[in-house]
Amino acid sequence: MQHYRNRLALVWLGWSGVLVLYLAWRLLAGDTATGATITWLSPQIVPTLSLVCGVTALAPSVTAAAQDSALRAAYLRALIVSIFYLLVVTLATIAVMTTLAAAEDTLGSFGLLLGLLQGATAATLGIFFVKAPTPER
Repeated sequence: MQHYRNRLALVWLGWSGVLVLYLAWRLLAGDTATGATITWLSPQIVPTLSLVCGVTALAPSVTAAAQDSALRAAYLRALIVSIFYLLVVTLATIAVMTTLAAAEDTLGSFGLLLGLLQGATAATLGIFFVKAPTPER
């Protein structure tokens, strides 16, 4: 179980870190849309990132059965949904940098989609985090 939690935390921390480094680089290059993008990105990433890192750091380590298919399935769902969500956030971030439209207009078009996806992602992660390993027989 802890191995799966660590992998999810690595995905979230790594992907978020790359996005922040990219935006910092754009900010230092003088890109004017970067400030609006950073303001928009924070509520898209920080709540779920905090959930994943907090549970990974503070939850008691649970020894899972090696072949617990239900736990593995919950982990894979959480991983796939997380990667999809982070991919959409990345696409929105890149769209701001590659379009001529105002940052607020470009990011606003992603707002509803990301709101729904963030809810689904948090729910999927929550289900995984409370999933108890099946006792060995």
